[in-house]
Amino acid sequence: MKVLTPQTEQKKARFNIRATPKQREAIVKAAHLKDITVSDFIIESAYDAAVQAIADDSHIVMPPKAFEAFCAALDAPPMTNLDALRKLLTQPSILDDK
Repeated sequence: MKVLTPQTEQKKARFNIRATPKQREAIVKAAHLKDITVSDFIIESAYDAAVQAIADDSHIVMPPKAFEAFCAALDAPPMTNLDALRKLLTQPSILDDK
């Protein structure tokens, strides 16, 4: 049985895209410079951009003072408000029949 790696995995998904002549010319030239097909160049470039966009979305950047406050909040013991919790748990819910 042949093991499929990302390089040998069969490509089944299809994209149909349109480009301006200027965009097409640049993409074709770049693909030739990298000695790969235009399709492979487009997929690799789009995939790299997608991975970076996902990483950017999950990477949090903040000023040092905000980071210190964030860490302090994580390190602090949990706040307890037992009176409010008891009141909340003993009141009828909006989902309860009246």
